[in-house]
Amino acid sequence: MSVERFLGEMADASVLRLGESLENAYTVLIEELRGTFAELDNLTYDLDVDSAENAAAQAHRLFPTHCLKCLAALTDIEARSVSDGKGSNVLGWPAVTLIDVGCGAGAASAALLALLQRYQEFLLARGGLLSPVRVSVIGVDAGAAMLDLYSRLVGMYSQSLVDWLIDVNLDQVQGRFPQVMWQLTRSHRPSNKDIVILVMSNVVRALGQSFARGSTPTWEGIRRVLGGEPPGEPGFGEAEARALTGIVEDWGVGSVGLLSIVTSGKDAATGKWWHEQLSAMTNGMSRRLVAHDVKCHRVRDRRLTFENPRSSLWRSRDGRLRHDTTYHYDWLVVADKVRAGDDQWRRVLAPDNLELAWARARRHATHEALTDEIEVRLFDANVEENLSRLRKSMLANDWLALNMQHAMPFDVPKKEGETRPKRVARLEEQAVAAAVIQAVGSSADRFRRASYAYRLNKRRDEFLYQYWLNRWKAYLRRTHKSAQSRRVLRSDVTRFYEKIEQDTLVDIINRTTSVSGLTEELVHALLCRDCGPPHSTGMGLPQGHVASGFWADLYLSQVDAILSQIQGVVYTRYADDMVFAIDSDIVDSDHVRCRLETALRELGDLVVSEDKTFTQVGGQYVNETSLADCLTELDRKRFKPLMEQVYKLDRAPIAGYLRDEWRFVREYRELLALIPLFVSVPWLRRKIDQYRSRWRGLFGGGLKIPPFPSEPRLHNHWLLEFAGLNPEWTDAHAQLRDDLTALCQDSAETLLQSGGTRAVRHRARRRLRFAAYRLCVLGLGDAAPLLADLVLERPCLVPVQSVCCGLADCGDHRSLLRIAGLSESPYVRACAIRALADVRPSVPDRAINLMVRTMEDDLSMPCEKLKASEALLYSDRWDGVTMDDCRALVEQEADPYVVKNCVLIMGRALGASAAEYLSEYRRHCPHPVVQAAVQWTLQHPGGNLASAEEPSLVCKYYAKKYPVVETDTQEEDSP
Repeated sequence: MSVERFLGEMADASVLRLGESLENAYTVLIEELRGTFAELDNLTYDLDVDSAENAAAQAHRLFPTHCLKCLAALTDIEARSVSDGKGSNVLGWPAVTLIDVGCGAGAASAALLALLQRYQEFLLARGGLLSPVRVSVIGVDAGAAMLDLYSRLVGMYSQSLVDWLIDVNLDQVQGRFPQVMWQLTRSHRPSNKDIVILVMSNVVRALGQSFARGSTPTWEGIRRVLGGEPPGEPGFGEAEARALTGIVEDWGVGSVGLLSIVTSGKDAATGKWWHEQLSAMTNGMSRRLVAHDVKCHRVRDRRLTFENPRSSLWRSRDGRLRHDTTYHYDWLVVADKVRAGDDQWRRVLAPDNLELAWARARRHATHEALTDEIEVRLFDANVEENLSRLRKSMLANDWLALNMQHAMPFDVPKKEGETRPKRVARLEEQAVAAAVIQAVGSSADRFRRASYAYRLNKRRDEFLYQYWLNRWKAYLRRTHKSAQSRRVLRSDVTRFYEKIEQDTLVDIINRTTSVSGLTEELVHALLCRDCGPPHSTGMGLPQGHVASGFWADLYLSQVDAILSQIQGVVYTRYADDMVFAIDSDIVDSDHVRCRLETALRELGDLVVSEDKTFTQVGGQYVNETSLADCLTELDRKRFKPLMEQVYKLDRAPIAGYLRDEWRFVREYRELLALIPLFVSVPWLRRKIDQYRSRWRGLFGGGLKIPPFPSEPRLHNHWLLEFAGLNPEWTDAHAQLRDDLTALCQDSAETLLQSGGTRAVRHRARRRLRFAAYRLCVLGLGDAAPLLADLVLERPCLVPVQSVCCGLADCGDHRSLLRIAGLSESPYVRACAIRALADVRPSVPDRAINLMVRTMEDDLSMPCEKLKASEALLYSDRWDGVTMDDCRALVEQEADPYVVKNCVLIMGRALGASAAEYLSEYRRHCPHPVVQAAVQWTLQHPGGNLASAEEPSLVCKYYAKKYPVVETDTQEEDSP
């Protein structure tokens, strides 16, 4: 919508001017020229003579008029394209390419830059966040002197655009259009491969003269012979058509837009009107461009009121700078038919597909083992504009916009002495990968019938995959049924994600999903990447990425057809966990294992895990993997009913919720914590929303909620009243917490004792994690010391992040400080430091000091610095913070995603006094996420991004049904 509003304001402007920055650059140039040519105001010019005098005279007399005509025409074209539903051609794009033919000291280039500058100014004035724009402008002219003025004027103007995040790459090619275009397309590359703009601000006369002299027809004839085309008499515009075709084909761009402008009046040499010659040229090009989709929009008698700069030559008779003029232009768009007809590519990047993909990538990212929470909130702050820019980045084939090179590594404790390498994947690349899977992934399902993992969710909600626990239970039912009277071979793949061959995976995706064209290029860009240690070059998928599970499952599906055909075997798979139910009368288990190892080796040198590959009796397998009855009973009959009553609101609370949903949920969550019961604000809102459509039948089925107290000192009174109104629920809550604490302690004792069978230890670990997850919701209570010790000493046994949050909820900052200070795992330390920010009732000074020390310590891992900087933002404690402190944090850090947090810390701590430093800092900081943080800080001095709520757009993708608690959506490991 911002583009439409901006274009509307441009259309309403009664007078067009160059603008201060451009006028200043033009004035400096003219003053320099006056110093060289004392008679500059009286110089005449000859278009056929390449001299400094001629170039200076043309720039002095013609530049402002030509530039403003071009600016008005480009604005018209943008408005027409947007109103037709095609979107903008330059506004809001991260990259723009313009070829300025017959450059006239850069009239067209300056017009484009002026349009982009005004749009950035418009966004900033209305509180929008700017994104960097890379602009490639190429001046084409036969005259060296004119190209010199082009570089000087556009170069000066470009320097002033840094503050508007417009980065200009200025280049030039000497020669005549269209002959010189073969050289240009081979020596340059566009920054935007969706559309290239080519502008001839007033050169039809020169083109016509070249054609009349025979130089252009001769060149066209030679090109026909070289191309093996039949000879013939070239018509006016055919050589230009060949040049446009060269841009489309040599550069592989989607389209070329040619803007040709002529003045009103006649050609004195021929007596023809200039607009007639313009029509003749565009008609000639259109006839030649039959291999492409061609559309031409003609504008005749375009009226323009403009005001020349004071340094220009032109004045009206009474000395006024304001003038009225009439001119003509043609806008010819030449589109590649293949690219234009790529329906798959359009499906991938359709706005609604990308929006859904963002919602799913966002949900996944916010529930991963380690999340860049501030990155998500920055994207949320301007979500619609960010999605639009992301889409345009993909259309432009700007794969760098995915920020894949900035995936932050960390290692999660897996089991004794082992870790799992994971990555904090960037939100942009996850959204685009999810968009690809949504568009083409379902076609691969026929190859994944043996696997129960990562099945795509057909509903348009915030889950990319079907609920993992349901899929896992279906997998268990299937394997239990097939294992009845058979022997079972169980296996999985050693460090599977690290061993995936990227090129092989891309080939598999191409074959199974039929990706092609630009979608294939995008898939290659997403997957063929450096995943960092311990991955080898050309190997691996980043774990923690929303799409990695799907791609990995598709990769392993290539062995399913082979393994499913083994006689006497029922084969089932969940990700890389494989179960073979073997009829021993038909086939030997050693033979099955040999077939498995061979298939994995041929797929990509995969190796089975020795300690997880073994045979057992079917009954033993069923007994070991069955979900414990006691856990099922606790969950279904006690925990779930208890929690459901929290979400079922009666009439009075419903009314409060409907008046102000977020405020109600925040206050309700704060009161629930008194009970204690801990649910996040976003999750509480989702669960209330889930039941909202069923409220009519649920009145009376939930808790009796006393009126919310007006101030904190009345909280204890509210709690007493709540307990009096809900005695049965309160007793059930206390009893369940006691029982889960006992289960937690018994399971931990089993695990900490030496000995015990693998099955016993497996069940104990499952019970421990089950109890820990639910105690984090009900309040850790007496289990807190035990779970804190396990996080520190045996983190592979417990859900580290959830337990750290649970310790914060119950105010146990001492345990968190001990974990953060003594743990050997950077991941565990990071989780503990971040949780300290949520300690109730307040964050202790020792915790703040620890966060700062972590940021300042060169030995801290990036994941620790990320979470420490987040914790500082969420703690919101800024006593004694100085500019020197903040500047040191910003300038000593290398990782841009940590830097962005440091920038926000500076803005929060120092408010408006940080503006001067940040305004200068952003001139030298190219990374988009840091630029976004700087802009948000400048627009919200002293503001706290960490306190922002979810964007309303997320609500559009709420699921109809969610699990009882948030942690059940996290597939940290199978039950």
